[in-house]
Amino acid sequence: MLTPRSSGIWPAFWALGKDHKSGTWWPECGEWDIFENAGGADYTLASLHYGPHSTDLNNKPEISKGGGKQAFDVNQFHTFAIKVNRSSSDWRQESLEWYVDGKIFDTVTGADVNDPVLWGNVAHKAFFPLLDVAVGSNFPAVGGPPNGNTVGGLGSGMQVKYVAFYKSS
Repeated sequence: MLTPRSSGIWPAFWALGKDHKSGTWWPECGEWDIFENAGGADYTLASLHYGPHSTDLNNKPEISKGGGKQAFDVNQFHTFAIKVNRSSSDWRQESLEWYVDGKIFDTVTGADVNDPVLWGNVAHKAFFPLLDVAVGSNFPAVGGPPNGNTVGGLGSGMQVKYVAFYKSS
């Protein structure tokens, strides 16, 4: 359900593959969408973007997996996380796992990606975080541009207490 007061507002917490900074184009560098709250909806979206880059605008080779959707109360603070699980010795059994408030709601495995090079780009390389609030979009869930019902201020953006990264062995 979209909130009319947030039409056209799209807060997001995501990460882009660090290789992007050295010239690897999107989506080949990889993208993790950890939290997306398009248009004030009462859910978050999880996505993984990867695939070979192409300059051919008619042939967009981007591949997306995930698409998990998890309800949450937009009026409360929550924790959103992604875990890169490389505990298996078989890359096909490794996974990316999305969490809200400590509960897993979506998973993509190496077998889902089904390509060891592309999986390596999204699960074995460094990523850097991005937090942003986009205004207007052609992404259908956002509801288009802001309109007369869209209200500014804290209710139409994103409040962040902290961002942390942990590495375990």
